[in-house]
Amino acid sequence: MEVIANTSKPKVRLDEVTLMRCILAILIVFMHSFTCYNGGWEQPAGFIDIPVYKWLSRTSFAFTLEAFVFISGYLFAFQRITLKRTGGGYFADCK
Repeated sequence: MEVIANTSKPKVRLDEVTLMRCILAILIVFMHSFTCYNGGWEQPAGFIDIPVYKWLSRTSFAFTLEAFVFISGYLFAFQRITLKRTGGGYFADCK
């Protein structure tokens, strides 16, 4: 955790979350790149089926969305519990 204090409010940067977000973004690129190997598109004539690409597409598809939801919940809880931020909007009355 790194605190950036050159602004009016100190900002906290969670390096482990930044790393996870970068890895997940790369996996999403792989997932979209290899969709034809997963059966998402019709395979063109002369298409060579590569099992590693199919595995990579299915594996990245299996947990990327869930991981982003987990990260969002983690950041929400971190702000509420550690930073004592109340937020606003829909969550203004949460205690």
